[in-house]
Amino acid sequence: MNIFKPGPMNNQQRFQRALLFGIPIAIVIGVIHYFAEAMLPITFSIIYVIVGYAVGQALQYVSHGIGKEFKYLAVAVYILSIIVSDVFMPSFMYNFSVIPYFMSYVRSLFSINGLFSLAFRVFGGVAAYYSM
Repeated sequence: MNIFKPGPMNNQQRFQRALLFGIPIAIVIGVIHYFAEAMLPITFSIIYVIVGYAVGQALQYVSHGIGKEFKYLAVAVYILSIIVSDVFMPSFMYNFSVIPYFMSYVRSLFSINGLFSLAFRVFGGVAAYYSM
């Protein structure tokens, strides 16, 4: 498994490379998203669509992969980046316990404003899927 070697790769090597780089990409984009949202006085839900597109483009750049499995991986990495930015970073920054904070986060998504924000999160997943 020589996935760091440049040159021609088969589809399995490309997927392994995308999987290997997908988790760090999700963490980095999640942290950047958290700090960008913390600096802005207003929460812009359209940022989730931009994050989804960025995740898909980053995976496309590192793997050069095409196919459904890469699209599904892009959506999984997008979900991981959203969990990092919305759950892990606030609980890390403010010393909250992760599980209770996650439960309150999920409950907040089912309020009126939360449903609107949830729709943008879904559109971000769609953007991650179609950006590959």
